[in-house]
Amino acid sequence: MKNIFAVLFAAVLLLSLQSCPESSVEIIKDAIRLSEAELMDIPAYDWYSSTKKYYETDPAVISEIESKFDADSFRFLVFLSPCSICSAKQFEAPRFIRALNDAGIGEEFYEIYTVPAFPDSEHPYMAVLELKRLPGLYVLKNEIPVYSILDTLTEVPSKSTFTIERLISEALDK
Repeated sequence: MKNIFAVLFAAVLLLSLQSCPESSVEIIKDAIRLSEAELMDIPAYDWYSSTKKYYETDPAVISEIESKFDADSFRFLVFLSPCSICSAKQFEAPRFIRALNDAGIGEEFYEIYTVPAFPDSEHPYMAVLELKRLPGLYVLKNEIPVYSILDTLTEVPSKSTFTIERLISEALDK
């Protein structure tokens, strides 16, 4: 009796699998530009707003950023991934945005991209920028990348204890 039941179950399963239509779900692979508000509405980024809210910037360094920032020359890029592949460095992205905002640099001067299929995602800056890791935090001068915040934080031992705002200030010297 068990064998008959197993055969019937297998037959029903096979028939149901054959009758399934092709999936109409589109898999999003490329980077998508989002406003900060849109980013905060995505459940995978629920950590973003609390990290940004509770990060305290150094007022002296924020003043340096304010004096160095040239709105005609500088732009900032943020590349993030949904939290399924998050690292401890993910928290640097909202701190980066917090430092920019505290220095009076608004969203018109930075772009935020969610990158769902890293490293296979394409993004608008591929001609001038190769993403090595996520998150990616970049400073552009005259549309050319001149500084990677997290590459510096990660790969330059003497700067591993620098704050995000200190690295932004340094980048604005480029």
